[in-house]
Amino acid sequence: MILKFEKISSVGKFRDFTAKGDIAFNFFTLIYADNGCGKTTLASILRSLMNNDASIIRKRLSTNYTNDQAVQIYIKDSSGLKVSIVFGKTGWKNSINNFEIFDTHFVNENVYSGFEISDEHKKKLHQFVVGAQGVKIKNKILKNKQDKEQKKLELERIVRQIISKVELGLTEDYVKPFIKIKTTDAKDIDKRIAAATKELTNARAQKTISKYLELPLVDRWLNFDTSSIQTDIQATTKTIQDKALEKAFEKHLEELSNNTIKDPEDWLRTGFDYVDHKREHAKNKSIAEVECPFCKQELSSSLEILKAYFQIFNDDFNQYLERLQNHVTKVSCLNLDMQITAKNATKKTFDERVAFWKDYVKVGIPVFKVLSDKAKLKEAFAEMKTVVEAKAKNPSTAGKVKPISDFQTLYNQVNTNIYALNKSIGDYNLSIRSFKRTLKDIATAEQELTALQRIKKRFKKDVDDLCNDYVTVFKANKQLEEEYTKLAETEKADANKFISDYSKKINYYLKNVFQTPFQIKDMAHGSRRGKAKDAKVEYALTLDGEEISFDSSQPFSVSDCLSEGDKSTIAFSFFLSKLEIDAKLADKILVFDDPLTSLDRNRREITAHLISELSKKITQTIVLSHNESFLWELFENYDKSKRKVLRINQDFTNDTSFIEPLDIEFLVENKYFVSIKEMEIWMTKPDITEKDKVLGLIRNVLESHLRFKFFRQLNHSTIETFGKMIDKLEIVGKVTFKNEANRTKIISDLRLLNGVSWKPHHGEAKPNFGKLGVNPNTITDTALAKLVSRTFNLIDNEL
Repeated sequence: MILKFEKISSVGKFRDFTAKGDIAFNFFTLIYADNGCGKTTLASILRSLMNNDASIIRKRLSTNYTNDQAVQIYIKDSSGLKVSIVFGKTGWKNSINNFEIFDTHFVNENVYSGFEISDEHKKKLHQFVVGAQGVKIKNKILKNKQDKEQKKLELERIVRQIISKVELGLTEDYVKPFIKIKTTDAKDIDKRIAAATKELTNARAQKTISKYLELPLVDRWLNFDTSSIQTDIQATTKTIQDKALEKAFEKHLEELSNNTIKDPEDWLRTGFDYVDHKREHAKNKSIAEVECPFCKQELSSSLEILKAYFQIFNDDFNQYLERLQNHVTKVSCLNLDMQITAKNATKKTFDERVAFWKDYVKVGIPVFKVLSDKAKLKEAFAEMKTVVEAKAKNPSTAGKVKPISDFQTLYNQVNTNIYALNKSIGDYNLSIRSFKRTLKDIATAEQELTALQRIKKRFKKDVDDLCNDYVTVFKANKQLEEEYTKLAETEKADANKFISDYSKKINYYLKNVFQTPFQIKDMAHGSRRGKAKDAKVEYALTLDGEEISFDSSQPFSVSDCLSEGDKSTIAFSFFLSKLEIDAKLADKILVFDDPLTSLDRNRREITAHLISELSKKITQTIVLSHNESFLWELFENYDKSKRKVLRINQDFTNDTSFIEPLDIEFLVENKYFVSIKEMEIWMTKPDITEKDKVLGLIRNVLESHLRFKFFRQLNHSTIETFGKMIDKLEIVGKVTFKNEANRTKIISDLRLLNGVSWKPHHGEAKPNFGKLGVNPNTITDTALAKLVSRTFNLIDNEL
């Protein structure tokens, strides 16, 4: 238990306090102080000690402090020894945690702040309710969360390192899939990267590729058929029927040839053409009319040589000769060099385009092989031409067919080659079109290449080591997640059992003790979510069975339905209910800092009774209050040997607070006597500007007098309002006045003085000053002096 505050330095109003006199605490210690003197500071020091939280004291650093913050408290430990508990620069040297403190801090943290009941309140309430029973598992959960957070930081660090090592646009979102890449995914990776690199190159060259022309088809050579030439080349004069004439003709040819006539047959034909021409133009068209071109003798159809000529050079033979001449012309018109040149030009275009496309379409590249031996072809052509021209000059002599057939074979082979080449070109062009269709856009090609490059980097040793580290930490984190689930389930099961009993006790206090229309509904353990470190208590609050919303923006909300007194009562019920189910209640030190906030008379009486009864079950009770009447009631009804009353007073010269002993009886009585003395002084020198003060003195004197004089008759009440006391005194037989014969007049005077000194109070209507006959707003000093005199008469003679 707490024995004494020995020293408090630079904490709130306690700038440099050192214990003096008998200020030791007892089992039941009451501390009186006006507001602002330091009650909450003492409660905060004890809360800091309970939580071993130095920040609570640090936040209360005195203004204009000159000394370091320091606190020294003497306690009695479990063995009965006196122990010094010290707070200094490093915080508490040691601590005790068997406190339960009810103050505004408890209410604001655990129940409500202003008109709000938030998730944070429910989290704090969970900590308060579950208390020591849940600390162990909560610490495990917090440790689990801290470990998970650490693992998360490790994973984030490894991710950053992997991204830094790999680069290639790797992002946090893709790190997990990156780590999962299998070694089989890296098979032939270099070849695949090379192919993807080529695809990217192609994608970047897509505009050029799409516009570039396909391979040109090769034009076939002109159709050149030598079959008729070969037939005519082999024809002779054997077709002449008259063998004798044929022999004469041949003899004539031989003679001419032997006598320097070159191409005698042609020479004879020329002569025959001359003779035949002359005959055609003769008058009678007779051969007799024609002269020999050499001797000028007339010719006769009876000449054997002429018969032979006519036989040989008839129309059919002339047609034959014409065909031979046509063959010569046909051969002469075959411009072989031009065709070869044209093919060479086509080959140049072909080669240029193949040079472009072979980098993209590598299979099935055509080979421009049309003319395998140009010289041989030209030589064959020359031989054929010679044969044809020779035949044309010597039609009756059979010519050589082989040069013609050889040329035809070579010529036909060229077209055969062109056909095969064009087919190959067509197939290749199809491949080009197919290739164009496979071209990717640059972004896609870049992504695919980057993906392959990442796969290659995945299995570099430094990156692979990091990936393995990630997997190890990830598995450890997953195990922590599984442990967290089990811990949370355990916490929920334990907490719900505890909270179930707790909610029943709360409703008992609200309904049976404080008799409120409020009830707690569906109170249960609320799990931690996300990054939340604390669980919370979920519950609903009902008013007359209707649920109240915790959202102030909604109708029928806490802010609309609960007064400050209601909320204080609910908070106090939460506090007391926890103590009811606390297995270690007997070891507790309870601290109450102004527990009467906004409570009405009935609830204040109940609160005083509850604290008194609870104090008998625990190690120590400390009550701090500015209400001397409340402290008096607690004091009066407690064992004299175990009670102690102290006061926090102020040294206004040094603006500091200190703790001193207090005679509470003197405190309560002293207020009564001081008020009488101040009224007597005013009567010697009335001043209407002090009207409000004097009216207040009248009210204080009469209230105190009635409380003390009729204490037993008013059921030991020290917190009744003046009006309520008059109501009770008016009941005949309740009390007996000194001047009982003047009872009606006494009650009338009390009601007048109560009305004229009225102050706004919960549940009391404003007096009708017109009916009273005295209006405090317009009262004169003479009328006020009469009221003071009437007050003196009542306490001296009537009551």
